Amino acid sequence: MLHKIKQLLKKFIPLPANSQGKRFDELDRQINLLKAKIDNLNNTCDSYKSDLLKNREIILSVLHEQGVLLDSITHKEANPPKVSIIMPVYNAEPYLRQCINSLRYQTLRDFELICVNDGSTDNSANILEYFAKNDSRINVINKENSNAGDARNSGMEIASGDYLVFLDADDFFEPNLLQRQYETCVFNNADMSICSGAIFDDSSKNYKEATWFLNEKILPEKKIFSWKDCPDTLFQITSPAAWTKMFRKEFVIKHNLQFQSIIRSNDLYFVFSALALSERIAICNEVLLYYRTNVPFSLQAANSKSPLEFLKALSALQQKLKGEHIYAALERSFANTALSNIMNNIERQTDPGAADEITSVFIDNYIYQYDIAGKPKEWFVAHRYVQYKALLEAHMSKSEVEGILAVNKDDKPYVSVIVPIYNVEDFIAECLESLEKQTLKKIEVILVDDGSPDNSVAIVEKFIDRNSNFHLYRKENGGLGSARNHGVLFASGDYVLFLDSDDKLTPEACEVLYKKASESDSDIVFGRSVWKYEDRTESVAYLEKWYAFDDDKNFREDESFAMGAPIATSKLFKTSLLRNNKITFMPIIGEDVPFSVQTFYYSEVISVIKDVIYLRTERVADENKSITQTYNSRTIKERIIGLNTINDFSLEKNLIGVRSTLLWQINNLNKILLSISDETEREKAYAYIKIYLENFQRTEDRLITSKNLRFDIDVVRTMSCKEYEALINTRN
Repeated sequence: MLHKIKQLLKKFIPLPANSQGKRFDELDRQINLLKAKIDNLNNTCDSYKSDLLKNREIILSVLHEQGVLLDSITHKEANPPKVSIIMPVYNAEPYLRQCINSLRYQTLRDFELICVNDGSTDNSANILEYFAKNDSRINVINKENSNAGDARNSGMEIASGDYLVFLDADDFFEPNLLQRQYETCVFNNADMSICSGAIFDDSSKNYKEATWFLNEKILPEKKIFSWKDCPDTLFQITSPAAWTKMFRKEFVIKHNLQFQSIIRSNDLYFVFSALALSERIAICNEVLLYYRTNVPFSLQAANSKSPLEFLKALSALQQKLKGEHIYAALERSFANTALSNIMNNIERQTDPGAADEITSVFIDNYIYQYDIAGKPKEWFVAHRYVQYKALLEAHMSKSEVEGILAVNKDDKPYVSVIVPIYNVEDFIAECLESLEKQTLKKIEVILVDDGSPDNSVAIVEKFIDRNSNFHLYRKENGGLGSARNHGVLFASGDYVLFLDSDDKLTPEACEVLYKKASESDSDIVFGRSVWKYEDRTESVAYLEKWYAFDDDKNFREDESFAMGAPIATSKLFKTSLLRNNKITFMPIIGEDVPFSVQTFYYSEVISVIKDVIYLRTERVADENKSITQTYNSRTIKERIIGLNTINDFSLEKNLIGVRSTLLWQINNLNKILLSISDETEREKAYAYIKIYLENFQRTEDRLITSKNLRFDIDVVRTMSCKEYEALINTRN
């Protein structure tokens, strides 16, 4: 087979000037055919698989020997390239030809390769110059030696591609690396994409799996995700290596991302900062590159010369997360990646003195700085916790170890109160004053600025200055549900309470709710809500029936509670209930209703207390009315979306009692319809209602009939909006 491969390659050496393009295409085709065979090895015997892998290396070696073949091909692109490849080069002579050739034969040819010669002392500079003269896509920067981080930053300064890739000069790559990563980014409008890779042992010439490049087991279910979909495991999804990622250049510029100027681990800060800041992360689940190990000159082979360098990367990442106000949400994932890096660096040291140095600073300082001490065993990756505990036991007394491992509950709040903020400058001060007066002191207040254009945030900042447990998080406007979801991400309390920023809590609200939750181990505790006016309070009529029951009743046994108390405020929720079951608010008007049904279903114990804990404010002035008080066709449309979601969920979970109440909700929609003043908006709203009614009639398994409505659905089908309004007025 070796003879056949060499004969195949000799057909293209040298290339006639008038047929370079065709011969280049044919050679590409032949190499890709061989790659396809290698990719389809599941049904082949091991010996054949081994032969194919060897033949792949033979092809590359022959190509390297025949530099004239590769280096006589010149490419010109009129427009800026799709991808900029940035590659630091330092004394990579033994591997540089293989690396560059594996890039020149990429199936995506519209790229630029920026090679940054970081003061190499071997023949690397001459090799780079040779390639650059014969391929216009290759650009060489020569600089004094510093580190790979500086070299990458230098390359970024002149990069003109839409996307950036950072590769190493001693690795080699699949021909479709750029194409697959680029397609993944473009098709998914992603800020970054992540692929998988394998290890090539330069000593044994063997290939090995590297599952830590892309940990499929903990990937979010969503095709496109961000840290919000996996806050506890974000940094465990992939390694901090830059070379398995592709980044949108605009995204990198927007967040001013730079590689650290340090000898080792200079990509950790860049990569993990990008992971945390990306709003759209896409996965290309293919092995597209080969990371070469057992390389004598590799920086990874010289860990002992700078054993503490990696700690600079971790510290910078921690500060970045805090500066972006997302550290609280990502604390667990950060602690795990810090512990993993520390244990890895201790294990890899060949110099016992370097290992002891890392151990010493870890125990004395970073175990606290990186929020590792005092966390429960369940917080950590299992085998890392075992290593961590063993390390402490080997260097500390028993009592000292127990003190570090003891879960620190003193500073953890019992309740996280989440307050979305949007155009509430007339109400927010009284709302926050009610939180300052809480008799339960172990609370945290999570204030979410939902892009408020008025003076609300300025008022909030005054409260933050005088309350250390008040925290402000900012986001683009997305609505009440979106702001609440954002707040839950940062909640560190055992329980969550939602407070609208124009309402107030009674002073003992958090205390009585938490006391009941602790005593009964309730997943939800529902307290009394009332309307608060200057001279009086009024009960919320449709909720009053729930306060008439015995305090010990478990309302999870009463399915009518799900739709009978369809509000998120006035309720204390276990934080784990929301996170473990991935319960979030929908981005609609009426978001509380589907949320209430889902939290009901996943709960085991639901309690009700008679204490008044929540004071509602009714906005009277038109300019101060909230979106839920503003009635139009959108109000009807989005509430129907919520009701349809409830129907689908209830059908899936066999919540017969919930589904039997859904058509009755038409009465609430009718009230909104009658409150819409604009005639055009009323007509549009009525059209949505008719569709909702017709869907019920077509769906026989909804277990309800038109008798609930006190009128015939068939009659409505031919009615005008005004006729329908007259009908429901006579029925009320």
